[in-house]
Amino acid sequence: MAQQQVVDIEALSRIGRQTQEVREPNKSMDQFLQFAGGIAVNLFHKAWEGKKLANLKNQTFLSEKTANLRELNPTLKKKVTDVYTTYADSMEEGVKNKYGVFNTQISRKAKDKSRRGTEGIEHTKNAAFNTHDDMLNYIKEQKKANSIWSGGSYENENGQVVTAIWGEHNLPEDILFPQEFLQSLYIKIGS
Repeated sequence: MAQQQVVDIEALSRIGRQTQEVREPNKSMDQFLQFAGGIAVNLFHKAWEGKKLANLKNQTFLSEKTANLRELNPTLKKKVTDVYTTYADSMEEGVKNKYGVFNTQISRKAKDKSRRGTEGIEHTKNAAFNTHDDMLNYIKEQKKANSIWSGGSYENENGQVVTAIWGEHNLPEDILFPQEFLQSLYIKIGS
């Protein structure tokens, strides 16, 4: 004898009613999600604006450092420009790490990432300062060497003209480097 199947009609009617009736929205959940979404959008916007402002400051900083490198020869200028491009990329990465997505350092990991970003930016700024100072010193020494080769004198830090010649104690590299530089400026030296 086969067992009869039992069907719960009450359960089937509840299922039918749930699929056909319109449910009222959960107003408190909607309000909470609207509130939380507003906060998230606000945090994201502030972080975005902070990143944009920081990147603009970094670009201004680097453009100030490269402004007076016009006096370099084209080969050296290209190399220095490549170095400053690397600095710009490094600073952009530092800003990204410093601000994150929402500019909130709640967790230890986020705090460490922000700290590393800040340290990276400062390290890159120091490197840019050092490169800038080195290039200014190089330009000053090149002008001095060019002045000695072309006129036999140079102007010291006090503005006085000092007569100078290349002594026999100079190494050949010290003499050949300024000669090559002057030749790159299409100035013919000696015969």
